[in-house]
Amino acid sequence: MAEFIAGLDMGSVPEPVLESAKLLLADTIAVIIAGSRDPDVAQLTTNIAQATGTQATLLGTEDTAGAIEAAMANGIASSVLELNAGHKYAAGHPVIELLPALLADEESARGPSANDEGSAGGRFLAAFGAGYE
Repeated sequence: MAEFIAGLDMGSVPEPVLESAKLLLADTIAVIIAGSRDPDVAQLTTNIAQATGTQATLLGTEDTAGAIEAAMANGIASSVLELNAGHKYAAGHPVIELLPALLADEESARGPSANDEGSAGGRFLAAFGAGYE
């Protein structure tokens, strides 16, 4: 697995796979934003925003929080409506565990593109693809 991740070259990823990844990203971000409207999640994000840092966005709000707290809150928001995408072979919902953490890590400048040259979007998709796989 480590060799696969280390050797992942976005140029070798078939276009249909990239399109599927983009669809999963857009769908999950929309689900997180919708979930952020839940009253309990909204209260949680308000509390987190008031108590933590400003490193990452609490999706669906104008607030920010510490990276870890934003990942947690966005993960909760992604699950509250039970609209998360499934994975046929993993028999689970890997995007909801992966995407909130990856977004927070990337935004807080500790992510895969923090110190690299090249396309940040390509590196983000590569990190997403490797994590999803």
